[in-house]
Amino acid sequence: MKDSVRTVLRWMYHRGKIGGSHTPEGNILRKWRFLPKKEMKDALEEWEHCIKQLNWVLRYKSTGENHVSLNPRKIPEIEREIQ
Repeated sequence: MKDSVRTVLRWMYHRGKIGGSHTPEGNILRKWRFLPKKEMKDALEEWEHCIKQLNWVLRYKSTGENHVSLNPRKIPEIEREIQ
C-alpha cells in the first residue's frame, strides 16, 4: 500500500473518524495536492481500492458532498496495515 494512503488511514484512525464520525472526502484529497501527478494518480487508485474492494472506508452522501469514515468492522485489518 502507498505511504500516502497509509498516512490518511492513520490520520482518520487517530482522529476517531470511525463509523458515524465522518469527514468530507475533499479534506482527504486535499492532503495529496502537493504530490507529483503520477503519485497522486496512484494514490487515488489505491484510495478507490480501499473503498470498493477492501471496504475499509465507507462513503456517505452528506451536505451535498461525499463524506468518508473508517468501517468499524474492518478496524483490526486497518490497525495491522497502519502499524
